[in-house]
Amino acid sequence: MKKIIFSFLSIIVIALSSWFISHRIHLKQVDLLSANIEALTDDEAVAVKVCYINNPFSSSPFEIFLRCDDRTTDEMIYKCPDTQEMGRKGVSSHCIK
Repeated sequence: MKKIIFSFLSIIVIALSSWFISHRIHLKQVDLLSANIEALTDDEAVAVKVCYINNPFSSSPFEIFLRCDDRTTDEMIYKCPDTQEMGRKGVSSHCIK
């Protein structure tokens, strides 16, 4: 009889623990979704600076400039570097201040 009661209580504890864990994960996902929607609907502008892709084969003179992140594309820009570098300017783009 003790084994049956212990087994029954163990099953209840496992079931309640599983429900609690899945419920907490769901709440975190809902909070994250709300934050993403708020960020997408936010109408604030972002300050940008002009940066350049380093092109060692360019015929332009050596200059000091902000170098764009290597991952920069037409669809995605990244944070501006903290320092400028010396090199030959290539294509210009933008980075976030």
